Amino acid sequence: HIEILDENHNRKTIAGVRCSAGTTAAITDDGQVCMFGSNRYGQCGIGNLDSFVWQPTQLKNVNESIVDVALGFQHGLALSRNGEVYVWGKGERGQLGNGITLEDKVQVRETPEKLSKDYFENEKVISVGAGFNSSLVLTENGNLFVWGKFQGIGLAAKGRQNHEDAIYPRKVEFLESCDVNISSIHCGHFYFLARDKSAGELWMWGMVPDNVSTEALKAKVGISNALDDSSKSIFKLLDTGVDRTVHNPFKVPIKLQKTDEIFAGYDRFYIKRSNGQVSRMDWSLIEVPITSQGPYPKFKSIHVGWKHMLLLAYE
Repeated sequence: HIEILDENHNRKTIAGVRCSAGTTAAITDDGQVCMFGSNRYGQCGIGNLDSFVWQPTQLKNVNESIVDVALGFQHGLALSRNGEVYVWGKGERGQLGNGITLEDKVQVRETPEKLSKDYFENEKVISVGAGFNSSLVLTENGNLFVWGKFQGIGLAAKGRQNHEDAIYPRKVEFLESCDVNISSIHCGHFYFLARDKSAGELWMWGMVPDNVSTEALKAKVGISNALDDSSKSIFKLLDTGVDRTVHNPFKVPIKLQKTDEIFAGYDRFYIKRSNGQVSRMDWSLIEVPITSQGPYPKFKSIHVGWKHMLLLAYE
């Protein structure tokens, strides 16, 4: 049992909870964030590197109301009511977006650092997401900015030529010829999803697992020599055999209704339909229905963890 108290020892109302592999963030209804859990790399953002934080402790250096938090493996992001983005924790692969890399002597931020709005073309950020060691934001104009491991696309990071990390936010480009209106983002550990709810479309990019055939992936998406160069360039680096990262979004072959829900897990994501049916999909891009082994055929909610999930079923 955990309580968060104000300066007068009155209990605060918790409006939301966010969890990573070893760290938890509690967001109060007045926009305060309290952290606890693993903290060896400053992932609690409280100003020290104590191995573990046992009691909820307020996030330091944030003097505005926070509306959301996203936690990666060892880093965090916070979004303020005014659309400001704060980052903290480990940043060795560029996941903090502030220029830290593996080559830097100090690779952590013990307290949150505000990212400049210039990184987001001065657009207000309305949603934040975190992968294992990467980060993603959505702006009010529907633009996406990503940074972290293998997201560099030719932006040489302090001399690295291949497998570049994006050490600053990079605008995500949709290379296929279409109008996209992104309404939400979802982050797995090494992949990203962006949803266009009005069109019922889902877009995906990120690191392709070694056990997935790149030729099969391209065939499933519909990328072939018959398509123009811009579409083929989505998989350009895959074709070199050097980099197994898809840097630009491709359309997932699935149709979504507005009431359907998306949940991103470690290496796969889950779709919950409005009728209570649930299915999963990974880089094979094959939708696999999930069925209940008990007497309850429909699912009410999904909760996704590190490498497991919980389904709440009902009659």
